[in-house]
Formats: sequence, C-alpha cells, structure tokens
Amino acid sequence: MEVHEKRKLLGAIEILVKRPAQADETTLGNAIGYFTKLVEDLTQGQITLLPVQKQQLKNAIEEIA
Repeated sequence: MEVHEKRKLLGAIEILVKRPAQADETTLGNAIGYFTKLVEDLTQGQITLLPVQKQQLKNAIEEIA
C-alpha cells in the first residue's frame, strides 16, 4: 500500500472520529476501501474484507432460509 493511500485512510478516519457531521459517502468509501486494502496488504491477501450493505445481507439470508 502506497504512502498516499495511507494518508487518505488516515484523513477519512480523522473526519469520522473528530468531525463526523462532515463525513459523506466519499469519506466512508475512502475509509472502507483503503482499510480493506490495508488489511489485504498486511496479510498478503490471506484476509479479504467484503463490504456488504445490510439489505443485501438480509436478502441473501432470506434466500438461504
């Protein structure tokens, strides 16, 4: 993971923690996306995070049941 990507992750986390009212979908997208990339890089791909919207998860569970 490149240094500029880590800075974007830190910037997004700072907004979410210190100024949550200023957070928007871009902020959330950056936090989720770059955190996912960080985890994958640190674990050399052994752990992958897959963000799922609540409604998608609920629908998938209902299909199985």
